[in-house]
Amino acid sequence: PEVGRIVVGQLHTLIDYHSCRFYVVSQDGDLLLPAALMGVGEVYAGENVEDLVVAVGEGITGRVFETRKPLRIDDASAVPFSVEIPGTEPIDESMLVAPMVS
Repeated sequence: PEVGRIVVGQLHTLIDYHSCRFYVVSQDGDLLLPAALMGVGEVYAGENVEDLVVAVGEGITGRVFETRKPLRIDDASAVPFSVEIPGTEPIDESMLVAPMVS
């Protein structure tokens, strides 16, 4: 989590993003848990950490972790394996998603 907070904070000085999330894998290896996140704007004000937990292989984040391959996505809503976060409006957003594995 400490590394995540540093990455999320420093990345914003390099890339103008609206939201950045850093996940860690759970002890049992089945879930990805948000360790650090930063959202800019009203749409991210009500983010609930529990709603951002994903299973390995689930959605864009889970798929990138599972395959260990980064993705550049122009329209997240057009990705067949994307998953909407409960309580959010569908939006056309681009994403950069990269696994950080040690």
